[in-house]
Amino acid sequence: MKHTFTLFLIVVLTLGCKQSNNQMETLNAENKNLESTIDSLKAVTDSLTVTIDSLIVVPNTDNNENNYWYITNYDGEDAIKKGIENPEEFIETSLRNRPELIPMDGVLGGTMRFGNIQLLSNQWLIADFNDGHIEGKGLYKYTLKNNGTVHFKLMEMTSNSD
Repeated sequence: MKHTFTLFLIVVLTLGCKQSNNQMETLNAENKNLESTIDSLKAVTDSLTVTIDSLIVVPNTDNNENNYWYITNYDGEDAIKKGIENPEEFIETSLRNRPELIPMDGVLGGTMRFGNIQLLSNQWLIADFNDGHIEGKGLYKYTLKNNGTVHFKLMEMTSNSD
């Protein structure tokens, strides 16, 4: 009887170990399958991240962070086609070099100068000007000419002396 019980115990343990081994092999196979799936999903997400990052970076590098309104690749397209590498800077510099476009004279010996200039589109900009005593703002329409010059026209202005 003792031998029968021992033999029974050995058979049960052996069968239990075989089932455990089969379960372990199944679990290992499932684990490898999941690891393979994870690796392929990581490859997909990495490629998506690169694509999304490149889409996000383009607008940020093309647009001056201080100017919400003017987008170089859109509003400056005509200027770029005419060989102007940085249209926003070119137009701002062109206006700064034309202080006679400021519709006010300086007072108390001051000289009127443009301060902040913000392009609003491929035709419009707003600029402030002052001489240290009085100040104003002007809305200008501009046109980029084929000869590489910019024509400005004051459309409206406000000042603190009104």
